[in-house]
Amino acid sequence: RFLDQLSKPARAYLEPILKTHKCTELRRLLSPSYHLQFSEALANFATWLAAPIVEAFGGELIYAGGDDVLAMLPADQAIPCAQALRAVFRGEKPKNMADMPLNVSDDEDGFVNAGAGYPLMVPGTKADVSIGMAIGHFQAPLQMLVKEAQAAERRAKQEYDRGAIAFSLYKRSGEIIQWGCKWNSAALPLMRHLEQLSNSPEQESGDGAYLSKRFPYALAGLLQAYQLERKMTIKPREMEEILIREVDHVISRQGSELIKEAGKNPQAQKLHEDLRNMILAWLGECVAGEEDYQRRADPLAQSDKQSPENKVVGRLRDFIQPFLTETFINRGPGGER
Repeated sequence: RFLDQLSKPARAYLEPILKTHKCTELRRLLSPSYHLQFSEALANFATWLAAPIVEAFGGELIYAGGDDVLAMLPADQAIPCAQALRAVFRGEKPKNMADMPLNVSDDEDGFVNAGAGYPLMVPGTKADVSIGMAIGHFQAPLQMLVKEAQAAERRAKQEYDRGAIAFSLYKRSGEIIQWGCKWNSAALPLMRHLEQLSNSPEQESGDGAYLSKRFPYALAGLLQAYQLERKMTIKPREMEEILIREVDHVISRQGSELIKEAGKNPQAQKLHEDLRNMILAWLGECVAGEEDYQRRADPLAQSDKQSPENKVVGRLRDFIQPFLTETFINRGPGGER
């Protein structure tokens, strides 16, 4: 917005005038100087910031130019690295900044201190990124994974309305899992929580809640009968009630150690509550996305076009995918790596 580019005194003077003319949302003209500044911000990210972030996660940067980054990383570090790249691109602090040779200022939005010796301008919080991620067995053809990562990036922009991350998982069996979500989706923290619970030691000191590593497969097996990838014959909200009961059933069977520990340990009780709440939040996103998809697919539906900020993405067919993705990435001994 034009007002967002002004100093506080200038904004205080002009905003009442613009309100009287009902044009407070007036957009700033894209002048040549704006293009130069934005090009500089993109160049700063590619030249100074992309490589140290990727290397901090044990990865190898293959290419960086403008807002395009191609990198190869250990599977269990790919999502945290993607989140860190996005945060720094927007001038925000990544969660594990202490492990990186850079500093994001609290006082100067849109600037990052790194190897250049002076604050580097980055695109800022009004910009966002879309990332495509291909994850496969270490013997999978690398060229195939690169092409699939590029295709996943296109899906993140087209199917998930930009500002999103899309996944393609290549399993040794030949099965391919494809899905995606927004950066603020409940799916990403849910995956971290599943990893934490699956890797917890079995009750040693009284605080080791445990979730069976068969949990994703048990849930997928139950959901397979509902054929969520096909056209639904009942309303999404009715299906949501059914899936909630299936989730509770699988937690009771595959999370028995967690439930038993939750009865006597407040920490385990919180882990159990967080697990269910995160699953229900992600399910709610998928249901809302399914309803939105059905409205847009119905030629008789009378609804205003949604703004990009409010557009709902995701489908019920995506619901099981974070569970399978997490267990594929963090497989235990004797499993697929």
